[in-house]
Amino acid sequence: ENFSTSKYINMPHSLDLVDEICSPTGTDALKILGAGAWTIVYITAIYIGYKQKTYCIPFVPLCINYAWELYYAFFDFQCESNTWCAQRIIAIIWAAFDTLIVIQLLMYGYKYLEKTINKPVWYSTILFTFCSALIFIHLFRESFDPDGGITAFADNYLMSCLFIRFFYVRKATSGENLHGQSLFIAIGKFIGTLAFSITFGGCDKNNAPYLVYTYVMIAVLDLYYIGLLVNAHYIHESPKKK
Repeated sequence: ENFSTSKYINMPHSLDLVDEICSPTGTDALKILGAGAWTIVYITAIYIGYKQKTYCIPFVPLCINYAWELYYAFFDFQCESNTWCAQRIIAIIWAAFDTLIVIQLLMYGYKYLEKTINKPVWYSTILFTFCSALIFIHLFRESFDPDGGITAFADNYLMSCLFIRFFYVRKATSGENLHGQSLFIAIGKFIGTLAFSITFGGCDKNNAPYLVYTYVMIAVLDLYYIGLLVNAHYIHESPKKK
């Protein structure tokens, strides 16, 4: 007797769903979702940054992200048929958004460290971090990351970790858990990154184990950060209701 699980579990429907998601139409939809969600992250970060006179993306991953976008927008991008392909256009738009966030970092970031370092050291640190990230991205591209996917997700992983640190550090330095932070940023990052993780990870059967681990851990860390913000918002709003 054949004890195949297909008698009890309707596997064809599950496989059809995966095939549909990983079809050209499905991956295009996920890319649009991811790009849209990340655009919301950038716009929200810029708005809150100017409103609260702060910066809303952790310093180190912001510098790496800015370097990545500039590198692949203006220096090298694997566009097979058209120089001005969608990836390049999105990278240019995101680089423009990140320029505004970097300006906020330069304008408002020093106040969090003014008791520790002087301004020349602060600005030199930003410049060094950006330049070293640019070199790092170029060397990775030349070695084994031509499309920038590995460095992009590595930076995303670092950003997820430092958003959690952001939460606790901002509480200590400003006295407010939600200073410079927003659920729109947290949820937008989670949805945008998850969409790209499914597109470039879930639909690629040849993914290395460390990449799969990276995709999963980014999602876990993002959900944890969302939980921190929801809890802080609830604690902040509860006294008002009383």
